[in-house]
Amino acid sequence: MGRLSTLTHLITSITIFFSYIAGTCAFGSPYVYTGDSKIPTEHFEYLEGLDNDAPLSALQEGDWNNKIQDIHSYYNGFWVKLAVLNQTDKSDLGIRHWTTFEKKLFAVNSKGIQEYDFLSFNDSSYNFIGIDRIQFRYRVTMPISEITTIYSFYRFKPLHRTLSTRHVKFGIDSWENLQSQAFFQIMRNIFFYAILIYLFLNSISSFIVTRDSNYLWLSILLSMLVFSAIYLSGYTIGFRGNPHIGQLIFSCILISIIQFFRNFLNLDSKIISKLINSLIILQL
Repeated sequence: MGRLSTLTHLITSITIFFSYIAGTCAFGSPYVYTGDSKIPTEHFEYLEGLDNDAPLSALQEGDWNNKIQDIHSYYNGFWVKLAVLNQTDKSDLGIRHWTTFEKKLFAVNSKGIQEYDFLSFNDSSYNFIGIDRIQFRYRVTMPISEITTIYSFYRFKPLHRTLSTRHVKFGIDSWENLQSQAFFQIMRNIFFYAILIYLFLNSISSFIVTRDSNYLWLSILLSMLVFSAIYLSGYTIGFRGNPHIGQLIFSCILISIIQFFRNFLNLDSKIISKLINSLIILQL
């Protein structure tokens, strides 16, 4: 029994030791890019306490960590570093970021320094397309079989509890693919708007002809859905709506749905009417 216990402790110690060695080796090691855009989180390094105006020299000399040390850095801002070894046959690549509203980027390799100015979604100067940039997708030249070091700034104001922790959504792809993704993103929105507008015009026309209140409430519902779609796609179009306006739009959608089904199902009893009116008041 004693030997078994000793053997168990030995195996556990060896496992912990090699796990520590593996984690230490992976931390800060270059990510070998072979065309797969999914980057393991252990390749990312984090630097806190520096703002978006930090010079490149301060980033290169900084004390980087393998995780966020201070939770308030999500609000105050932090930098993420990734070293990439390009093992593909393409040097014209791109960096895509998810769930970010403020960005500053450096890319350093044998070709020199690529610097992108600070960009804030809250700033009126934000636009969907810029020079070598689409939204928060950046064009970066990465020489083949060489290491490119990327420094990317993150900050979440106002703080979003869910989205702020997803800063690891940091992908690499060819610039051609990123351009195609942006194009289909725009076309998808246009196609969706076109369907909603068509249904709205068809519904309002039917109401004018038939004077059926069901078509009236359906028209109101569809118009609210159009406003909601525009509001939710503001990140693409280039504006960030007031969250209170968003709540008002969603309340109007729910009221329209309630009224539509109330008329469609002929729910005219006093008890049901009081219940529906109570739901409407709660939304307001």
